[in-house]
Amino acid sequence: MNISVYNFELRALNSLHLAAFSGPAFRGGFGAVLRQLTCVTGLPDCATCPVFRDCPFTDLFNCPPPADDAYFKKEANVPRPFVIDAPPTREVSHGEHIQFKVVLSGRTATHLPYVVLAYRQLGLVGFGKGRGRYRLVSVKCVDPLNQRLPAQIFDGAEQRLYPGNSFSTSLEAVKKHYGAIEARKLIVHFRSPTHLKTRGRAPQEPPEFEHLMRAVLRRYSDLAALYGEGRPDIDYHDLVDKSGGVRLAGSNLRYFRQRGFSHRKGEATPTEGLMGSVTYEGELSPFMPYLIFGQWLHVGKQATFGMGKYELELAA
Repeated sequence: MNISVYNFELRALNSLHLAAFSGPAFRGGFGAVLRQLTCVTGLPDCATCPVFRDCPFTDLFNCPPPADDAYFKKEANVPRPFVIDAPPTREVSHGEHIQFKVVLSGRTATHLPYVVLAYRQLGLVGFGKGRGRYRLVSVKCVDPLNQRLPAQIFDGAEQRLYPGNSFSTSLEAVKKHYGAIEARKLIVHFRSPTHLKTRGRAPQEPPEFEHLMRAVLRRYSDLAALYGEGRPDIDYHDLVDKSGGVRLAGSNLRYFRQRGFSHRKGEATPTEGLMGSVTYEGELSPFMPYLIFGQWLHVGKQATFGMGKYELELAA
């Protein structure tokens, strides 16, 4: 499964008032505008729409799980194929520029023109607290491996779109680029609140390495099954078994919680999870390609909103 990473640059047209982690605001407004742009029937319920399976909005926000995948038969919700890595800035003044990233997985990169147009339109109508407005200045495709220069996708000055300039990367490209990585000590920095589902373990506790690897492998495998070429050919059980041999050597974590509300659901949706760093020691080499690739997919609860963002640091 390939992923494509895009950098969006905005210029505020009035003051923007954002939360500490504003992914939900960028995601909520984006979804509403995207549906308006792409809906051709006007039906209130997407499930009854005759073009349900050919709609960009459905593919991005409500993809039906494969009927022959046993795992998804037990899951009411499936992961969305995008990540919104929003800026940490809370107050943006008029005229100030800010940037955020959008990651698209698998086939959903073909919906890029709709994504760009939706964010351009969102800037005109406003979003978030106070309905802050902005102008979309540019969109560039960036290479997470830093092998290619950024490619212009949208030019705000000319109001022109160049979707053909887009490119992607994959787990196989990561393995080829980095080769064999010798690692015995690894520091994982959680840059946004990270909430991992672990049985019998409180979310405030530092995650064991096995729990982190389970989350990384599960997310990659699920996204590939839904939006790629099917579940990847990896020995999931062998990797999980081996991950149990890596020990938790130390942590500097705090638990973050922020109030939130979903107008679409009409209910409270708090942002919460661990932030800080955790150190692991052991034979880490087999896991490095998955951990590196997982940095762009994020892990855990609300990954689509930009939560579960982590960065790796190899320690001597």
